[in-house]
Amino acid sequence: MTDWATACTPARVREVARRTPPLRGEVRRDDSAIEALARVVAPALAGGWWAPQIAEAFALPKPGRAGAFRMLVRLCFEDRVAQRVLLNHLQRTGPPAPPLTCAYVPGRGASAVTSWLHGAMAGGAFAGALDVVDFFPSVDRCALARRVGRCGLDPAARTVLTRCIEQRARGPTGLIETGLLQGALLSPWLSNLYLRPLDLALDPRRCRRYCDNLFVTGDGPGSVQRTLDHATAVLARLGLTVRRRPEWPADPWAGIEALGCHVDARGITPGRARRAAFLRRVQDRLRQDRLDGAMTLVRGYLAYHRPMMPRGDTFVNTLEEVDDLLRRGRVDEALSRLQTMLDEPDEPDEPPRPPEFVGDPERHVRLHGARRQVIPRGLTPADRAAHATGVVALGVLPVDRQGRARLGVLDVDAPTPDDRDAAAEHTMQLAARLRNHGAPVVIEDTGGRGFHIWIPYDRPRDRAEIADELLALDRELPAPRDVRVEVFPGDADGDPHVRLPGGPHPRTGRVSRLVEASESTTGPHARRVLGRCSRLEAIARKAQTTGHLNHDERYSLAAILGHLGAEGERAVHEIISHCDNYDHETTQSFLDRRAPKPLGCRRLAERHPELPACDHCPPPRAPWGYPTPLTWARTPEATPEPRPTAPREDTLARLLAGVARSLARVRRNTP
Repeated sequence: MTDWATACTPARVREVARRTPPLRGEVRRDDSAIEALARVVAPALAGGWWAPQIAEAFALPKPGRAGAFRMLVRLCFEDRVAQRVLLNHLQRTGPPAPPLTCAYVPGRGASAVTSWLHGAMAGGAFAGALDVVDFFPSVDRCALARRVGRCGLDPAARTVLTRCIEQRARGPTGLIETGLLQGALLSPWLSNLYLRPLDLALDPRRCRRYCDNLFVTGDGPGSVQRTLDHATAVLARLGLTVRRRPEWPADPWAGIEALGCHVDARGITPGRARRAAFLRRVQDRLRQDRLDGAMTLVRGYLAYHRPMMPRGDTFVNTLEEVDDLLRRGRVDEALSRLQTMLDEPDEPDEPPRPPEFVGDPERHVRLHGARRQVIPRGLTPADRAAHATGVVALGVLPVDRQGRARLGVLDVDAPTPDDRDAAAEHTMQLAARLRNHGAPVVIEDTGGRGFHIWIPYDRPRDRAEIADELLALDRELPAPRDVRVEVFPGDADGDPHVRLPGGPHPRTGRVSRLVEASESTTGPHARRVLGRCSRLEAIARKAQTTGHLNHDERYSLAAILGHLGAEGERAVHEIISHCDNYDHETTQSFLDRRAPKPLGCRRLAERHPELPACDHCPPPRAPWGYPTPLTWARTPEATPEPRPTAPREDTLARLLAGVARSLARVRRNTP
């Protein structure tokens, strides 16, 4: 443990004071003032008799909640320096950061949470969220002081920290007698310490926490509900109440509001309140004739948010227009354009949803295991939402009561869910042949043993005509061995039904998803690696949905898939080609400079802690000797070489020669 007296020497205090910026209205300290402050604060901290001064408190309205506000404090310069010295000591010697903690922990900030949440939802996971109601005012100070006493701190440091917990603040509403001061430097560390039982009670692979906001993912609404109930019970034992917002989205494509951003299948976009605040800041700088400052704001905003926002976003395009106007000095037009953006309505854009699969408009099917129940009415939005969340399992009838087909479906199944490569390859061939004939094709990964190829028609057609076309295609492209293809509609005497896309599979629990046409060029070995490694699959899905990958994500793709030879290189180019700044030569340079061995599972997790973890890593196999996602490819290069059962003759000869030399050396040294 680092000695507390060493952590608060005058030299350390001087260093912290020089790095502490003054707040608005404060006078910047010169070297003599900092030296005088260090001579006073250092011995007070080392002896444990330093006490914080009364903090200035002010009310800040909460966005989106009329009449609600939070109380923040403003510390004086001396208190900020003293608390920074104590915080540096706590971060080195205090309890380690819990696995779910994201507040003021390097690499676990708001952007890391939104990136993790987006990757999970883009991969088809269900999500839920809750936050603590008035967390800082509700903290039990006695319980927090007991937790501080169990941290094993130096007595002087523990005394100073306890005084910070008991500090009173005077504001517009009088003395604040309960809770924890919000805005002090030690508040994040203390809040993490208080919520440590919650962090230790939940699975870090399924949960992320930012301050008092908890985000949960799961394979279905049931698992999300159970995790949220468990978290609510733990928080109740801490004396805290929660607000769920919402328990889970209406469907996996809807997204949720988190940390001021809207996270959905398109990517991460800034919330409208944050956009409006940013536009007002730009307006204020322009009205103050600070053209350079306004241009810096606009360009910085574009540089940070443009890679995370969907292609062709209206807000980004408008900001680029404002940037062009400012570059040409047309300030009045830029102000007018900014005001037009502020006057736009606040209704959020409708997130993209899967295409409609309309079967019989007068009937649909409710599935109960192997049984089905025909409901004599069409599907409603509430039915589709319930199906997407797994509350019920619904199906459509491709043929209506007049014998007209409104849908054509090809069901391609493998023998087991683990042997789907041949089924995937045959599905892509059938879809390519249908597209060549001009048919609108949608491919669905059912989450079970195979795929569905949906062919929706603009107008109803004769059932026999559709069945003949699909059966002729099936005979023209025969399925591989052990792959079964079923045609809907097929038998004219039956009344077939097909399960509606979306929602978890009833047997495997995997959420079905729509496969994009670009995936058809990915070879079977690369698809197997992407399907078994959730981190690589999340990276590939991020490239398709957001059009952006950072350096580490591109490197990880090249360092693993690149070892599959030509097939792996094609897969890497195909995935990164979805990015706006894709360049073939740059991507090839990643592949050419890859290490001689593939990236392992442990290093992949260290590079991308925000991405969803795999259920289990592959076993270590020769010639690498460590777990790596490339093992799932089962390529000849990945097959371990059989070990020799007996030493080879040249090995025995070398051993005998070495023994002879050793015996001769012993004889020479023996008197």
